[in-house]
Order: sequence, then C-alpha cells, then structure tokens
Amino acid sequence: MLVVWFYFESCNIMKHMTIAANLLFFVLIVSTLMGCNEQPTADTGVPDIPDIRFIPNNVSYVAFPDSTFSTNLKLLLANQDINQDTVTSIQLLPETSIAEIQSFNVESGVPVDGLMSQSIHLSIKGREVGTHTFSEAVITTGDTSHTVPLGQFNVTVLEGESAGVLVLFKNAGIFDESIPNEFSVRNTTEETITIKEVVLPHSRVTFTPDDLLVHQIGGAVPIPATGFEIAPTEEVAFTLDWDVDLPADQPINIDVRPLLVVEKQGETQYGVMGNMIFRKESIED
Repeated sequence: MLVVWFYFESCNIMKHMTIAANLLFFVLIVSTLMGCNEQPTADTGVPDIPDIRFIPNNVSYVAFPDSTFSTNLKLLLANQDINQDTVTSIQLLPETSIAEIQSFNVESGVPVDGLMSQSIHLSIKGREVGTHTFSEAVITTGDTSHTVPLGQFNVTVLEGESAGVLVLFKNAGIFDESIPNEFSVRNTTEETITIKEVVLPHSRVTFTPDDLLVHQIGGAVPIPATGFEIAPTEEVAFTLDWDVDLPADQPINIDVRPLLVVEKQGETQYGVMGNMIFRKESIED
C-alpha cells in the first residue's frame, strides 16, 4: 500500500510541475509578443510646446510713483477657455512693492500658428522707486490657475513727479521692424521747461543723446547737451531715432514705455510718453 501511495503522489507532483512549467512558458511567449508589438518612442529633439504660453516678452516700462502704464502682451492658447469673461485675476511673479496691477483687460485676437490668441492689457501703477523683473504670470479662471512664463518683464520706477506737460504720441500700432519714435511736446504749464532726455533701459532698444532730434526750420537736429527749452503754450516736434533689434529667428514681443525727462524750475520731472510695440509673432513673420 505504501508503494502504491508513493506512486500516485509522485504522479500528482509531476502533473503539477508540468502544469506550472506550461504556464511559465505561456507567460514568456505572451510577454515576448507584447514586446515585439511595442513601438519605440522617437526622440525628435523638439521640446513639447505648452498649450498656453506668451509670445516671449522683452518689455520695459518706466514710471514714477503714482503714475500708471499699460502693457501689451500676447497669450497663445490651444484649448483653455481664457477670456475677459472667465479670467478672475492676473498676478505677476515674483511679487514686488514697487508696482502693482490696478486692472486688466483680455481681448481676443487673430490665431497665431494654429493657436487662439488673447491680448493681455494690464494697467500697472508705480508705487516705490526701484527696479524689478517679473518672470511669470498667474492667470486664474474660477478654480483653475495657470502659471505662464513671461520672458523679460522689466519695470523701472524713478523718483520724481509729472511736469504737467502733454506728450503727443504719433506712432500708433504694432511694428515688425525698427522705426523711430516720433512725438511732440506741448508745454501746458505757466513755466518754461527744458527737455533733457528720454529714459528707457532695454537690451534691444539702443540710442544715444544725439539720437534725440528736435524739429526746427531747416530740419531735425540733435537737442543741445544742455537741453531744449519750450515756452508756455508752445508745441515742439521731436524724433527719437532709436534702433530696435528684432531677431530674425524667433518670435518676440518688445513693448516699451519710456519717460521724457523734463527740467522745470530746477527740478527733474517727467513727461509721460506712449507705448511702442515691436513684435514678431512667429518665425515666418
């Protein structure tokens, strides 16, 4: 009986071992077939394009305490529902005490490279003297916040106040090449003022003191080193013949708001100038 029992138990063990071996072989075959069907991921070397992004900014705004300026930024979107009705707040980072957003406006624009576009206009007030660079914008729609890289967003707040003069802006629009900044100054005060210079720190917008030209009978000439005087009620035309470096191989948004430096009764004050926008929305522009 012992021999018979040992014989049957041996057969059962061999049977289970055979089943286990067959199962292992089946698993190996299936794994091999699945591995053959997998397609390798091609490394194209091209980074993923975000579904929401700004046209890269290199913008510079100059202000003085309690003065305001506006921005002209272009946001590109794939599917996000971001518009004036859905945006509840816009915040710029890193935070600073020298300037703060007063209000915002979001306007739909024409598509760019197959993406929807929105123009972002921020009204910003200078608070304290200093300089600051923002690098990100946080755009909130309901319970969703989108943190979007800005590029270079520079703010300079200078010590001083408004001279009370009127600077009339003559170059409106968005330009894809460098053009001069043409403007006129009307002295709406009761004092003689002296135009000294234009202030705009920017890596791609360059000019020298000789590039600030005053228009007189006979043509435009550089203003004197001591400045150019304007009597009360007088209006004089100027041209700032700056050079704007727009790269040929990349999109860019160059939005600038300079300040006109005015001397009045021996004090340095300012005339508020308009923005000028230079933009390449795609490499093909």
